[in-house]
Amino acid sequence: MASGKPLRRVRRHMRRGAFPSALIALVAFSFTLLGFGAAVYTATLPGLVAARSDGMSEGLFSSIIAGLTKGAPTSDADAAQQEDGAAAASEAPTAGAGGVSLGGISLEGIVGAAGSSDAQGDAGGQGQQGGSQDGGGSTGPSQPDTPSEPDSGSGSGDQGDIPDPTPEQVQEIYDTLLAKSQLIESYAAEVNACVSAFNEDCLNPSLDVRLARQRTCDALGSRLFSEYSTLLNLPIYIQNTPYLEARGNLAGMYRCLGEYSGTISEAWEINVSFEDPSAHVDEFMAPVYRDTVDGENKHLTEFRYWADRFEL
Repeated sequence: MASGKPLRRVRRHMRRGAFPSALIALVAFSFTLLGFGAAVYTATLPGLVAARSDGMSEGLFSSIIAGLTKGAPTSDADAAQQEDGAAAASEAPTAGAGGVSLGGISLEGIVGAAGSSDAQGDAGGQGQQGGSQDGGGSTGPSQPDTPSEPDSGSGSGDQGDIPDPTPEQVQEIYDTLLAKSQLIESYAAEVNACVSAFNEDCLNPSLDVRLARQRTCDALGSRLFSEYSTLLNLPIYIQNTPYLEARGNLAGMYRCLGEYSGTISEAWEINVSFEDPSAHVDEFMAPVYRDTVDGENKHLTEFRYWADRFEL
């Protein structure tokens, strides 16, 4: 009986000193994971070293390492495609990038109630007369107004006093011009909508309809000239950037769109003063006739001139 007690005491100590089963499993898993990682590293290291020795670029070498953890391309073509896609996604317009131009913008012509041959003849004749008052219309569009900078009065001060812009300011100028150029097409679409509304409703017997059309056109003209004013009043240091000419061409486009919508607004202003516009066609069409040169509104002709010259 005495010999049994020491044996039980030994077994009790053995149970107290043993590791818990959960800890044993964790240790076994850690050693398994370590072995697996070492095997993967050993298998891929020769290929990475060989690629590095072949003069592979840092970017592509890094992408291979990333591919080991996120899924490598299955072929060289896939790798090239992924690299090209990443480069394209990371590109953004920056000052000096170039390549931004405008072309193919279509603007509708004003027909209104001038559908008869007599009305068209009057439009052509009066348009030619208006052209002569503007200097014959044969010398091409005039340059946009010279900006009147807030800190330079009439703009006749010493140009040497204009500070050179910082790179951040040059980028800001570029971004502003880019944003304004991207709005041109949507504004042109709104102008076309105003033209279509005038062509369709200038003889509408409903005064409410015609007044609504007039208000829409007036509001558009105000926004266009606001954009034009914003461009003219960009910081004076734009004169020491490569974008001064682009600003002038873009300002010319906004001015011409504003003046074109202004022709329609002027015609509407006369039109809505009559209860029956069909009895006063020549009167409310007078602004359209005046601004027609060689069968086309002179502001449209000038708009295309600026659009063809614009490049950012």
